[in-house]
Amino acid sequence: ARELVRALEAGEFECARDAAHGLAALAEDVGALRLSRLASAIVRGGRESLASRRDRLIGELREATERTFETLAALRARHEGLGTGTGG
Repeated sequence: ARELVRALEAGEFECARDAAHGLAALAEDVGALRLSRLASAIVRGGRESLASRRDRLIGELREATERTFETLAALRARHEGLGTGTGG
């Protein structure tokens, strides 16, 4: 997500699409659907579309990434609190 934001900020839209492709797959794997949909939209976006929506996309990416990490941390803490003995 950091690489994607950096590429968008720099206007490197091909790099942004590459980073978004990987992020979409990873986000889908962990169930972060909002982040996955956002990354997938970036993959499909054209240069002009990405340029015109860059600031909004960056804000949404940062928020979705932060929420995803908060949710994953809460799930991990709850799992560890259950004492299942299965590790993490």
